[in-house]
Amino acid sequence: MIKKIYLLLLFIITTIFTLKAQTSGVTNPQMNTVTIPTPNAASLGKFGDYPVSLYSGLVNISIPVYEIKSGSLSLPVALRYHPSGNKVADVSNWIGLGWSLDAGGMITRKVNGNVDETSNGYLSVGNVVKGTVNFRTSQDDLNYLLNFQRGFIDGEPDVFSYNLAGRSGHFIFNRDKTTLIKLPLDKTQITANLAANTITIVDENGITYQFGKGLDSSSCYETSNSFDPFKQTSVPVVTSWLLSAMISPDKADTISFKYTSQYLQGLTDINDYCVLKDQKLAYSPPTTFQSSTVASCYTYNVSNYSVEYKISEIGFRNGKILFNPSTDNRLDRTNDKKLSSITVYKYDYSTSSYLPLKTIQLYQSYYSNNDRLRLDSLKYTDNQNAGVEAYSFGYNSTILPSNLSRQKDWWGYYNSNYGSTLVPATQVSFINDGGTASTVTVGDANREPDTSRMKACVLERINYPTGGHTEFTYETNKYYYSNSIINAGGLRIKQIRKYDGISATPFILTYKYGNNESGYGNLNAPSNFSINPSFFSSSIISQAWGGPQSQQVCPESIRSRTYSSSLSIGLVPYDGVPVYYDYVTEYDGDPATGTVSGKTIYNYLFTPDVNNSYVPNSMAKLYTQTNYWQRGYLASKSIYDSNNKLIYQLSNNYGSFQSVRYDSVGLLVSRNYDYVTSPPASESLNDPNVTGASFNCGHPIYLFDYASYPVTTGNYVLNSTTETTFDQNTPSSSLVKTTSYVYNNNNYQPLQMTTNLSSGENEVTNIKYPLDYTVSSLPDSKSSGILNLQSKNIITVPVEKYTQRMNANGTNPRTITGILTSFKTSQPYPDTIYRFESSTGVSDFSASTITGNSFIKDYRYQPAVIMQSFDSRGNTLQQQKISDPIRSYVWDYNQQYPVAEVVNASLQDIAYTSFEANGTGNWTITGAATVQDATSPTGNKYYTLSAANYLTKSGLNTGSVYVVSYWSKNGSSSYLVNGAAGTAGMNANGWVYYEHVVSGVSAITISGSGSIDEVRLYPKGSLMTTYAFNPLVGMTNKCDALNHIVYYEYDAFSRLKLIRDSYKNVVKRFDYLYQIPNNASAYWVTINGPACELNSSGSNTGNQLTTQKNINPNSSTYTQTQTISTYNTTACPVMANVTYSNATSDYIYLKLTNTSTNTTYSFTLNSGAASGTVAGQVPIGTYNVNMSASNASALYTYSFYTFTSAGVNSTSFYNVQVCATCAVARITY
Repeated sequence: MIKKIYLLLLFIITTIFTLKAQTSGVTNPQMNTVTIPTPNAASLGKFGDYPVSLYSGLVNISIPVYEIKSGSLSLPVALRYHPSGNKVADVSNWIGLGWSLDAGGMITRKVNGNVDETSNGYLSVGNVVKGTVNFRTSQDDLNYLLNFQRGFIDGEPDVFSYNLAGRSGHFIFNRDKTTLIKLPLDKTQITANLAANTITIVDENGITYQFGKGLDSSSCYETSNSFDPFKQTSVPVVTSWLLSAMISPDKADTISFKYTSQYLQGLTDINDYCVLKDQKLAYSPPTTFQSSTVASCYTYNVSNYSVEYKISEIGFRNGKILFNPSTDNRLDRTNDKKLSSITVYKYDYSTSSYLPLKTIQLYQSYYSNNDRLRLDSLKYTDNQNAGVEAYSFGYNSTILPSNLSRQKDWWGYYNSNYGSTLVPATQVSFINDGGTASTVTVGDANREPDTSRMKACVLERINYPTGGHTEFTYETNKYYYSNSIINAGGLRIKQIRKYDGISATPFILTYKYGNNESGYGNLNAPSNFSINPSFFSSSIISQAWGGPQSQQVCPESIRSRTYSSSLSIGLVPYDGVPVYYDYVTEYDGDPATGTVSGKTIYNYLFTPDVNNSYVPNSMAKLYTQTNYWQRGYLASKSIYDSNNKLIYQLSNNYGSFQSVRYDSVGLLVSRNYDYVTSPPASESLNDPNVTGASFNCGHPIYLFDYASYPVTTGNYVLNSTTETTFDQNTPSSSLVKTTSYVYNNNNYQPLQMTTNLSSGENEVTNIKYPLDYTVSSLPDSKSSGILNLQSKNIITVPVEKYTQRMNANGTNPRTITGILTSFKTSQPYPDTIYRFESSTGVSDFSASTITGNSFIKDYRYQPAVIMQSFDSRGNTLQQQKISDPIRSYVWDYNQQYPVAEVVNASLQDIAYTSFEANGTGNWTITGAATVQDATSPTGNKYYTLSAANYLTKSGLNTGSVYVVSYWSKNGSSSYLVNGAAGTAGMNANGWVYYEHVVSGVSAITISGSGSIDEVRLYPKGSLMTTYAFNPLVGMTNKCDALNHIVYYEYDAFSRLKLIRDSYKNVVKRFDYLYQIPNNASAYWVTINGPACELNSSGSNTGNQLTTQKNINPNSSTYTQTQTISTYNTTACPVMANVTYSNATSDYIYLKLTNTSTNTTYSFTLNSGAASGTVAGQVPIGTYNVNMSASNASALYTYSFYTFTSAGVNSTSFYNVQVCATCAVARITY
């Protein structure tokens, strides 16, 4: 039998927001599930199903690399794309612009004020945030504010943000320096040792995440040292801690992470500010220390020197993943590498080494004008390095400007600003020295969003191996303010068109935003916030002082206002979403063409952030209370059919749970006066600006403005949900189901769920968790099991769950079912599951509790399942469902796979091995005599018996009868079991099955000389089934209780290929074929390059070469390659020799600045140099040329190519075309 599996997609998408459904009721107790991975044909599902995070309007695009599974731990590794748009300052990571590698997790930090752990930071011993301050009456409080303003102490905690294993959150230190404030409130345990650069998080399931230091004590934290004119950090600051290990609650499994570090430097941002001085007031005696000036503007660049870490390896049981950097350096970042490929390895027990399983090869190039790295395509290869699947990506053709360009909107996205600064054009009142007021413009920037340029370089198309593809259409975010719809930063999805490669008709999803499809959402900013130029400015009064301090006078003052290019409030809040949409309509089809088969309207909760404290006259003194944890929840979902009739509705009610307010967490201080002459003001209670006794210089403003702020946190929970299914024929008989929830203060999980039944009664399910019990110092075994769970922070697993029926008004409660689980005392494994059940219900049911030292449960509970034994990895070794036979298991391959399952036998009475991995299966095996052999009955190894090599098993029950079986390659001669021969059975593939029946013994020995495999021991009457595996690939054979063997074979890409019977006859065959696309056009993907073309002397020609391959099997040029040559002197610069002659006796300084890259090349031209003297080389291109001399008084005639300037000491030439033969300078008197 041959099955053809048509592969349609490798891409699997995950949603950012999922409503977690709570299931009421009590299910029947079940034994631990021992998962035996059965082989299945590789079915990869539909392609192009990209869910949308509707409240943010973002498509979730994820390319899976591999999902690690190691015991109770799992970790998906994936490439992810964020389609919100690319900002001008964005730098491509080592994958490509807009892409990221999700491979573990990290903790990042936003520094507020000083670094928390430094000597003058928030956590320093002498740093105390006061709840109240009165600097006008207390010198201590005045000094306190002066120290804050001067940066001697820190008033604001840093914000730490973590992202790990599918969850994220934030935390800060409280002013007591030990309490962590978590946003949102949860029951994770966070331990931060900033001095040692380590942070540990234990989640509610007991999984430990270690950050900052590897298991081998290697460092994995990133540092940054930024320099700007106003904040020079002399010591590197730790900005992020990378995940080094995931550890299971029982410490049996670990996923480890290794990194490589590198030192990088460069300009990270450009900033502008303008200073306006006016409102000069002069007194007696007059002085002139400042004059009113219309705005003077300045620019400063922030340089960043950092140590960055990149993931190099993830290790887990039986496998590892290597992340392989390119051998060549990137063009857009100095000394940085690209991610070239990702290879998954499996541990091979035959060779005792790691072998490749599959590889994802990345093909990258650069955007044309500024060398941002771009991901062009991916190729999946098998373990023989043969290509299996290839995917390519198409991006918007608009190219971003340089990272340091000023063409960006309020949010940093590309726009049409051509101003000389980034300071937004602002009309302000200016009062000159004569007291006359006028209106002047400060700044000249246009910071409004550009709906077209914002789409620059964004992903618009994904092409699949099938010939199908998905197209994404975006539009600009919009919000409503002051009776207008306003464009915001970032993109939202407008339409998704999916083509399967067979039909020319796409499947279309169209999105309309806002209530009644108004087109706008909510700006994700504090309530009533608008983008106002006032948030870009600060003001201070400068005062000149004269006379002794006892007779201070103010002869002059002036107002100084600073306008910045940066907002005082970040427009990207905690959740990183610029605009939230509380209503979104998703159409199946395109409303514009009338082809709609239905629609769904979604309604989401939105709670804006709040400005808790605002200190005036300062650009950086706005504190925003985040409420991000109170938004994005699905409030309702309404589904309509093609006739616009409502057929289903879901309504959810959410509420805040355990909201906590922490007072006086931070302090904001702004100074209003600056003393600029000597002697300075005393800055004491003698200062009239402090006391307010006589506001100096006529300005009724105190020396300081300040405000302390609280932080509020909590969490949002689902209080109730109502589902209504409408009967289209009889609306009055529509089905309605309502479930409500009450939550547990100890772990924030539901403790009670109530469902309204059609009978008119309510069904109430009650749940008790480990933290709901108070354990004494001398607990019994069941209490100790709960204490063990508590100590490991395993707090969401139910201990007891019971269900009651009652009248709608809560009367007549009867308990009908209950499940209670006790746990092992030393490890977090279940011990016994108890069940209670009553058909009529009981009114006197008692929920479990701990009284004194004893765990007390309702007397009607009866044992249902007993988990009798586990191994060191937490695998079930023996369990029994009451009234059913015992089941026992043997594990191998480093205890990852079950290799034997025995029904009706205890663990002490069984043994099994086929000599495949590192386990012995309860046998004692003497000697290392395994042999690789493809004909082995099971697995691919057998054991050689000899006088020195034999198998034994002790501890048997002398009253039991046992069966010992094996396969022999010795033909008609069996081996001896306790000295006796066995009975021959079936013959297959050169091997003979033998069986022995043994009784009255406490030990068994198998001896003889020859090859043996599939060695079993079990009590007579038991049923043993065995398995062999290729780790991380799949099951290779299954041998049932009758010794019938089924074999499974896989292709080089780990897909099931063949199923064979005991005699190796093919039963099923699977061929994997792509569906043929409906077009014959060549589809080219990049397989090599781009690379610079070299001439015979090894120099660049200016051409960039890219090799492509046609992967459309329906095309006549299928598998053929082509080379594309593009003239690109930015990526492949052609060098020109700079030559000169200098007929003077002075040194001449020559500077050439490239107008495209802003790179400056400087040369010194020696005096008396003859024509043709070589100064150096520059890439050909357009330059601004500057020439000056060492003699500042002499006059010269300067020439560069065709440009000449005579009788000057220095000169400049602009937009000079430099070619290979025209970089010639001449200097004469």
